[in-house]
Amino acid sequence: MKIKASTVLLSSRGLVVHLLFFAFTIKLSNYQNLPLMAYRDYYSILGVSQNASEQDIKTAYRKLARQLHPDLNPGDKQAEEKFKEVNEAHEILSDPQKRSQYDLYGRWQQQSASNSSYTPPASGSAASGNSANDFDFSNFGNFEEFIDFLTGGRRGGRTATASAKGQNLEMTAELTIEEAFLGTRKRYRVNGKQIEVNFPAGVRAGSKIRVAGEGREGTQGGSSGDLLLSVQLANHPYFSIEGDDLFLEVPLTPAEVVLGAQVEVPTLEGKVRLNIPKGTTSGRTLRLTGKGLRQIKGSQRGDLLVKVHIEVPPRLTDEERELYEKLSKIESPSALRSYLG
Repeated sequence: MKIKASTVLLSSRGLVVHLLFFAFTIKLSNYQNLPLMAYRDYYSILGVSQNASEQDIKTAYRKLARQLHPDLNPGDKQAEEKFKEVNEAHEILSDPQKRSQYDLYGRWQQQSASNSSYTPPASGSAASGNSANDFDFSNFGNFEEFIDFLTGGRRGGRTATASAKGQNLEMTAELTIEEAFLGTRKRYRVNGKQIEVNFPAGVRAGSKIRVAGEGREGTQGGSSGDLLLSVQLANHPYFSIEGDDLFLEVPLTPAEVVLGAQVEVPTLEGKVRLNIPKGTTSGRTLRLTGKGLRQIKGSQRGDLLVKVHIEVPPRLTDEERELYEKLSKIESPSALRSYLG
């Protein structure tokens, strides 16, 4: 069977016309669609309004990240993809500068879709503080290129699925010696919220108190880090600490050290009576067993060490002066210094 060439071949001119028209149609279609391709409404993804506060965005993200986390949805590809979108949305909207540029792009995209001109805000009006005119959105081939520009190619979970725990947050907690001895609860403001921390009885300077989940926020839906409180003890008006023991200085009168006495001294649990033996010398240290600091674990306690010193009355009554004068006539101070020759 023979077929005429005229029924098979187009003229060279007709073929060129058809090819040029076909190429022009494809190019025009691609040019119109590229900037609008795959645009994602991050506000809708997080379920918040465009006027949402930073706290609203953070709260919505945490809720969705927990629901969609791969560890809770093993093998669920749809949940995994939504998890990536939620992380991407949070990365952009939680950063004021990125959010401002994203909003500008969204308005430009809407204007482009309606084929009307778009006039960017006046210079310096963007939330980032940069001029909106610094961005010519038509330079981006599509939405993906724009987001890659904002994130440096690290788009909140679209290039990586591994979650990471947030960093720990470290703070200093100052307690009194009494609070450390008895234990206490204190309130702190962390990450915009108030938390209450328990300090067990027996904490010391340098002790670390860990509060789980109150540190820096994790990435890719990872858990938050911990809050670490480093204990410092405030200076006390009369107690000092060495190890498990408390130290206290107590002044005594000349009569008390010569004749002996019972004197009241403070402890962390109230006042007790301390026996001063006759003839106690200035600078001597007396021990009250078990009246020092307690340990966090165990029932052992340190001691209270009381250092005494003789304090001469700055003013004397007439009666005191008369007695001291009588004493000076009958005592033998020279015997105390006989070794000096």
